[in-house]
Amino acid sequence: MKGENKKIIFLVPVLLVLAVIVVNVVSKSFSNNDQKIISAPADKVSYQDVRDYLKKVDFDENTSKELFKNRVINNYTLKYFKFLQNRFKEMPLEEHLAAVKAYLYSSMDMNEADMLFEVYKKYIDYENMMVVELGKMDSINSTSDYLNILRMMKNKQEDFFGRENAEILFGASLKMKEYPIRRSAIINDNTMYAAEKKEKIDRLNREMWGKDSESVENSKKPYVAYNEKLSLHSKDFMEMSDADKYVKISEMRKEIFPQEIVERLENLDMELEAEKGREELYRNKYDSIMSDSTLTATQKQERIYSVQTEIFGDNAELIRRRELIESGKIDIMEELNK
Repeated sequence: MKGENKKIIFLVPVLLVLAVIVVNVVSKSFSNNDQKIISAPADKVSYQDVRDYLKKVDFDENTSKELFKNRVINNYTLKYFKFLQNRFKEMPLEEHLAAVKAYLYSSMDMNEADMLFEVYKKYIDYENMMVVELGKMDSINSTSDYLNILRMMKNKQEDFFGRENAEILFGASLKMKEYPIRRSAIINDNTMYAAEKKEKIDRLNREMWGKDSESVENSKKPYVAYNEKLSLHSKDFMEMSDADKYVKISEMRKEIFPQEIVERLENLDMELEAEKGREELYRNKYDSIMSDSTLTATQKQERIYSVQTEIFGDNAELIRRRELIESGKIDIMEELNK
């Protein structure tokens, strides 16, 4: 925290690291044996609290005075601190703090401004410390590794602000990060069948959201819900015939999408299947021509062009361009191998 030239840039690395955490855990399949929920229970931090946290708030002098007149640490405080960081960003630290203090004094009563400024300075210390702690992290290889980061953050938050204030300040933000990590660990676990995954998700929803479990489950957009269902049944699909798999996917689509979208998806399936058939027919004829030792290189090329036009029609040129590109890649690799 010392040094005239230190900039207010600590928020950016914290958010970038956490964004990477969420993206990676959502896109990978990790088993999760860490069953102890880190976030506060639903009666302390509800689904509505998380929804409110995600809402945009336009802070100005008038709203600030009203928001903090009863208590400076409330559900708006963390968002207000982020607003202050952005408003007075890329300044030397001391200059930034002076600008924030002046703004607070212009926006609310002196007593409230004093109290809020003291909390803000502590928040700056916390974020700078988190940058250091996250910078020490080695490779992250499991869901438990990700959850341990959140657990460490919560412990540091309580060290800085006390349990009650830490829960008010960071509770919604923490739960917003923990839930998708745990949910994704279940959905992307290819060792479990769909029924077992569903049971675990229902239990997770009850533990983290209480009476709002159903609202959380129904809050997903259709496309997200559909892709999640596909992942949910990953193990089941591996043991199904193609016909049974198609029937199951069709059922899922009808549960989630309107009839018009279902029909469009089915038409795309048929087009893709037809395309797959054309590709297979072409590849067989291509291999047959290329293996014919009675043909010259020119004759082979002429016959391949004829087959491309016969099978792909107006799209034959696209196939030719693709093969030229692939041929170019092969030439490059052959040069490297010399």
